[in-house]
Amino acid sequence: MNQGPVQGADAINHLIQELNKLPGIGPKSAQRIAYYLMRAPQEQAIQLAEAILSIKQKIKLCTTCFNVTDSDPCVICRNDRRDRSKVCVVEQPQDILAIEHTGVYKGLYHVLHGAISPTEGIGTNDVRIKELAVRLQDGVVKELILATNTNLEGEQTAMYLNQLLSPSGINITRLARGLPSARNWNMPMILPSPELSKEDSNSSFIRILNMPGGVYGRKKPFVPTNSG
Repeated sequence: MNQGPVQGADAINHLIQELNKLPGIGPKSAQRIAYYLMRAPQEQAIQLAEAILSIKQKIKLCTTCFNVTDSDPCVICRNDRRDRSKVCVVEQPQDILAIEHTGVYKGLYHVLHGAISPTEGIGTNDVRIKELAVRLQDGVVKELILATNTNLEGEQTAMYLNQLLSPSGINITRLARGLPSARNWNMPMILPSPELSKEDSNSSFIRILNMPGGVYGRKKPFVPTNSG
């Protein structure tokens, strides 16, 4: 005699399917997480569910730098001790976390939420380039640090920004991870960042100047559920 489906199996399968949609979570990992949550205390499952709902309901974009935040302006933009003459341009909010973890950079940020990519149908109006140009018009920012990804798309996006914003007279530098080949950068001048100590001068923070123009990129922009 065939037994019917185990009670709750549909709910577990549904959870596994949803977990499997997350980046870096394969079918086996999704199964392990689902069964772990099933055995976990109900309070723990509720706390996880509330945390997920909270970021969808409360998180918005800072109207100054477009970092994700639960208050506007964000904690970095309203910090009077940050150097407002410097703005570091990154592709995604998580890039700010990586730079802040070093404890080296003390300026402000601007998040593009992606990068221009004609092959993916993402143009300059689909990322926060226009907002960056407007932000630079007040003359407060003296140095723009381009910290887009070091893959082909990120490098080309940095080149486009350099070409677009160079006429403003702002000092534009490139934050890189390592020493790129000179042939890929039209023989740029490579200098250690002035914020770094001597022992850090050969680390991942190296400024690359005099970049040629270009247009390419990756990733579509993030749009929060709560835009208020």
